[in-house]
Amino acid sequence: YLGNTILLQGLAGEYDRIFVDAASHFSVRDAAAVAGAPVTLYRHCDPADLAAHLRDQLRPGERPLVISDGVFPISGEIAPVPGYVAALCGYPGAILCLDDAHATGVLGAGGQGTVAYWCERDPVGFSNVSDLRIYSAHTLSKALGCHGGVIAADAGLIRRLRADAPAFGAHSPSPLPVA
Repeated sequence: YLGNTILLQGLAGEYDRIFVDAASHFSVRDAAAVAGAPVTLYRHCDPADLAAHLRDQLRPGERPLVISDGVFPISGEIAPVPGYVAALCGYPGAILCLDDAHATGVLGAGGQGTVAYWCERDPVGFSNVSDLRIYSAHTLSKALGCHGGVIAADAGLIRRLRADAPAFGAHSPSPLPVA
C-alpha cells in the first residue's frame, strides 16, 4: 500500500503537478494526496482526456507526473500505457508511475507487469520516448504469495527513496518467519 507513497515522496522536486486516473486504487489516490503537488483526476483509462488536462493545466516548464493502476483490481482493465506515453511526449521531465500490484506475476514476460505487457504488444509506442521516466510499484503479497513490495527503479532512485521518503522509514519490516 505504501509503495506509491514512497515512490511519489522520493520523486518530490522532480514534478510539479500530478494527474491520477479517476478509478485508481486508494493507495494511488492517497499517495497523490500526500505528495504536496496539485492533483487532477482524468477520466478512467482515457489518454485523450489526460492529454487535454495536460494541455489545459500545465504552465510552461511544469513537469507532469501521471500515476495509474497498471491493472484495475475491480474491472481487470489494463491501463492504456502507450496512450499515456503518447500524451506525455513533448513534456520534458515527465514521469509515468504505475501501481502494478495486480499486474505483478500476471502480465508481461515472466510476470514483470504492465510495461512489459505493453512493450511486447506495442514496441513502437515506446520507441520515441526521449526523457520520459517510467516507474512501477509492485506487491509481493498477491500473485507471488509473499510479503512486502518492490519499486522498480535504478539504484540512484532507490537510494533517494530510502533517504528522502518519510513513508519508507515509517514502514514495518517483513516478519522474520516470512523473510
